[in-house]
Amino acid sequence: MPPPDAEFGLELLQAISDWQRDCDDRDLRARRGQTLKEAAANLPVRYRQVTGRCFRQMSLDSGNLWRLATETELPEAISSWSTSFEVVKWFKGGVPRHLHILVF
Repeated sequence: MPPPDAEFGLELLQAISDWQRDCDDRDLRARRGQTLKEAAANLPVRYRQVTGRCFRQMSLDSGNLWRLATETELPEAISSWSTSFEVVKWFKGGVPRHLHILVF
């Protein structure tokens, strides 16, 4: 039987680290996300699924706000989610005071 930390090998940890780094290049973000998805594919289900509520912080420009209002959906990408509303509320400096958090 492998040691318990074998599930979190260097390849997965590097993929997580790369994906978490800020980047303005949409293609690079997509490649990092795909690399992470592949590295995490063999993790046990307990690390890839959750049965309760999950939350996410998003900044939407006017185009995406209109899209959400008219189509009730947004384009999706690999993103950070948490089961803790407080973590999401304060993630990366928090939500600006003039914005509201929508919870679905």
